[in-house]
Amino acid sequence: MAAMRSAYDLRHVEIEGCGSRLPCYVALGDRIPVRLDFYAEQCESEMCPIRTDALSTITSIMSVPSRMALNQRGYLTWRVYNEDGRQVLCYYVMVQTQTYIQKTLRTFLEQLDSIQDTSMAFTRSSFENLKDNVQLSPCNRPPCRLKRGSKQFITITFTPDSDLPDLKNQVTALLAGIPFPFIGVDGVSICDKLENEKGEKVSCPLKAGTKYVYKDSFPVHSFYPTVEAKVHWALNNEDKNVICFEVPIKIK
Repeated sequence: MAAMRSAYDLRHVEIEGCGSRLPCYVALGDRIPVRLDFYAEQCESEMCPIRTDALSTITSIMSVPSRMALNQRGYLTWRVYNEDGRQVLCYYVMVQTQTYIQKTLRTFLEQLDSIQDTSMAFTRSSFENLKDNVQLSPCNRPPCRLKRGSKQFITITFTPDSDLPDLKNQVTALLAGIPFPFIGVDGVSICDKLENEKGEKVSCPLKAGTKYVYKDSFPVHSFYPTVEAKVHWALNNEDKNVICFEVPIKIK
């Protein structure tokens, strides 16, 4: 946060929910309390409540418009005028828009960030030869380091033991025993991203005993906090796991 063109001596700005790190994440439709601490110049009005010899405080509400683009960054400028229409306080701060779901998830993960167990160094799987059948890129060794604002690529080779009309992803990050879905990939059908052993495009239904290769990518959203977690990845048909595995990750 920074002050600019303020006639008064602006000392401190506090936006509820926004710490020292930028950008400040705001949810569409939010009403956010803001506090300004400052020293004022001489006030000649008899109705003026501001003293010049002490630190003064103004508390107000910042309304975030509900019709804005999501996950966009920009600068919010706040101006305060006196009764004569003169600009006496002005500051700006970088913000990024998000939904309430994103806000809730971010707040929860940030609270867990300081208590995460960093001892995870294992991977579990429901099928053999995990390293041969699952490739994550870029990822050389666990924990897989996921960079915010980038994409992660995955290839899964599998052979179903029964005919399947459809197959969907179930991808969650396990934090403190609570699963959080990966936005944009969890619950999505993989039928349009399948190949056979020859690299030819195929689709559902899947045949028992036939080898398939699933190739996909998923976004590591910029609103994800830096945190270590364990990701559970499964391919499901009617709530039944066809294959599943777990891998530790570190979002940075």
